[in-house]
Amino acid sequence: MTNARTINELIQTDQLEFIVNSSKLYGTDCPSSASQLPSNGPVYARSNCPWYYQLRHDPDRFPTSLPVAISKCERQCLGLPENIIDDFTCDYVYYNVTVLKKEYHNNVIHFVEKVERIHVGSACVRKKETT
Repeated sequence: MTNARTINELIQTDQLEFIVNSSKLYGTDCPSSASQLPSNGPVYARSNCPWYYQLRHDPDRFPTSLPVAISKCERQCLGLPENIIDDFTCDYVYYNVTVLKKEYHNNVIHFVEKVERIHVGSACVRKKETT
Protein backbone atom coordinates (compact mmCIF):
# COMPACT_ATOMS: atom_id res chain seq x y z
CA MET A 1 0.00 0.00 0.00
CA THR A 2 1.43 3.40 -0.95
CA ASN A 3 1.59 6.46 1.29
CA ALA A 4 -0.73 8.29 -1.12
CA ARG A 5 -3.45 5.67 -0.73
CA THR A 6 -3.10 5.72 3.05
CA ILE A 7 -3.44 9.52 3.12
CA ASN A 8 -6.54 9.45 0.93
CA GLU A 9 -8.20 6.79 3.08
CA LEU A 10 -7.54 8.74 6.28
CA ILE A 11 -8.47 12.19 5.03
CA GLN A 12 -11.50 12.36 2.78
CA THR A 13 -12.02 15.28 0.40
CA ASP A 14 -14.74 16.84 2.59
CA GLN A 15 -12.30 16.83 5.52
CA LEU A 16 -9.67 18.51 3.33
CA GLU A 17 -12.18 21.18 2.35
CA PHE A 18 -13.01 21.69 6.04
CA ILE A 19 -9.30 22.22 6.84
CA VAL A 20 -8.92 24.68 3.96
CA ASN A 21 -12.07 26.63 4.80
CA SER A 22 -11.22 26.72 8.52
CA SER A 23 -7.80 28.18 7.79
CA LYS A 24 -9.37 30.97 5.74
CA LEU A 25 -11.53 32.03 8.72
CA TYR A 26 -8.38 33.79 9.97
CA GLY A 27 -8.09 35.70 6.69
CA THR A 28 -5.81 35.47 3.69
CA ASP A 29 -4.11 38.87 3.91
CA CYS A 30 -0.93 39.67 5.82
CA PRO A 31 -1.66 41.44 9.12
CA SER A 32 -0.04 44.87 9.40
CA SER A 33 1.64 43.93 12.70
CA ALA A 34 2.20 41.01 15.07
CA SER A 35 -0.34 42.52 17.49
CA GLN A 36 -3.08 41.60 14.99
CA LEU A 37 -2.24 37.89 15.24
CA PRO A 38 -4.72 35.88 17.32
CA SER A 39 -3.45 34.78 20.73
CA ASN A 40 -5.61 31.65 20.80
CA GLY A 41 -5.65 30.09 17.39
CA PRO A 42 -3.96 27.39 15.35
CA VAL A 43 -0.23 27.68 14.60
CA TYR A 44 -0.89 28.82 11.02
CA ALA A 45 -2.76 31.87 12.36
CA ARG A 46 -0.43 32.73 15.30
CA SER A 47 2.87 32.39 13.43
CA ASN A 48 4.97 35.47 12.67
CA CYS A 49 4.79 34.13 9.08
CA PRO A 50 1.09 33.18 9.02
CA TRP A 51 -0.40 31.01 6.28
CA TYR A 52 -3.65 29.47 5.15
CA TYR A 53 -4.37 26.32 3.16
CA GLN A 54 -5.57 25.91 -0.39
CA LEU A 55 -6.48 22.72 -2.25
CA ARG A 56 -4.36 21.91 -5.30
CA HIS A 57 -6.28 19.73 -7.70
CA ASP A 58 -4.71 17.47 -10.35
CA PRO A 59 -7.04 15.01 -12.11
CA ASP A 60 -4.02 12.96 -13.22
CA ARG A 61 -2.86 12.40 -9.64
CA PHE A 62 -4.04 10.20 -6.79
CA PRO A 63 -5.04 11.68 -4.46
CA THR A 64 -6.49 14.27 -6.82
CA SER A 65 -6.57 17.01 -4.14
CA LEU A 66 -3.79 17.97 -1.73
CA PRO A 67 -3.82 20.86 0.76
CA VAL A 68 -0.89 23.26 0.40
CA ALA A 69 0.12 26.18 2.59
CA ILE A 70 -0.04 29.69 1.12
CA SER A 71 1.98 32.34 2.94
CA LYS A 72 0.02 35.46 3.87
CA CYS A 73 3.07 37.67 4.19
CA GLU A 74 5.36 36.34 1.46
CA ARG A 75 8.64 37.87 2.70
CA GLN A 76 7.78 39.94 5.79
CA CYS A 77 8.29 38.35 9.25
CA LEU A 78 5.97 40.02 11.74
CA GLY A 79 7.04 41.32 15.14
CA LEU A 80 10.81 41.50 14.65
CA PRO A 81 12.85 44.39 16.07
CA GLU A 82 13.70 47.05 13.49
CA ASN A 83 17.44 46.40 13.76
CA ILE A 84 17.13 42.81 12.45
CA ILE A 85 13.96 42.89 10.32
CA ASP A 86 15.93 43.08 7.06
CA ASP A 87 17.97 39.99 8.01
CA PHE A 88 14.96 37.66 8.05
CA THR A 89 12.28 36.51 5.63
CA CYS A 90 9.29 34.17 5.51
CA ASP A 91 10.02 30.94 3.67
CA TYR A 92 8.05 27.77 3.05
CA VAL A 93 8.44 24.53 4.97
CA TYR A 94 8.18 21.59 2.57
CA TYR A 95 7.11 17.97 2.81
CA ASN A 96 7.61 15.25 0.22
CA VAL A 97 4.38 13.37 -0.49
CA THR A 98 4.24 10.12 -2.45
CA VAL A 99 1.43 10.22 -5.01
CA LEU A 100 0.33 8.16 -7.97
CA LYS A 101 0.54 9.94 -11.32
CA LYS A 102 -1.42 8.82 -14.35
CA GLU A 103 0.75 8.12 -17.39
CA TYR A 104 -0.11 6.74 -20.79
CA HIS A 105 2.03 4.06 -22.48
CA ASN A 106 0.78 2.75 -25.83
CA ASN A 107 -2.70 4.16 -25.07
CA VAL A 108 -2.83 2.25 -21.79
CA ILE A 109 -3.17 4.08 -18.47
CA HIS A 110 -0.53 3.32 -15.85
CA PHE A 111 -0.18 4.81 -12.39
CA VAL A 112 3.38 5.51 -11.36
CA GLU A 113 4.59 6.46 -7.87
CA LYS A 114 6.07 9.96 -7.81
CA VAL A 115 7.17 12.29 -5.06
CA GLU A 116 5.70 15.79 -4.96
CA ARG A 117 7.19 18.52 -2.78
CA ILE A 118 4.39 20.55 -1.21
CA HIS A 119 4.28 23.60 1.11
CA VAL A 120 3.04 22.61 4.56
CA GLY A 121 3.74 25.85 6.42
CA SER A 122 5.75 29.05 6.52
CA ALA A 123 8.55 30.03 8.89
CA CYS A 124 10.64 33.09 9.65
CA VAL A 125 14.25 32.32 8.70
CA ARG A 126 17.50 34.19 8.34
CA LYS A 127 18.01 35.31 4.73
CA LYS A 128 20.55 33.36 2.70
CA GLU A 129 23.79 35.19 2.06
CA THR A 130 24.36 36.13 -1.55
CA THR A 131 27.88 35.85 -2.91
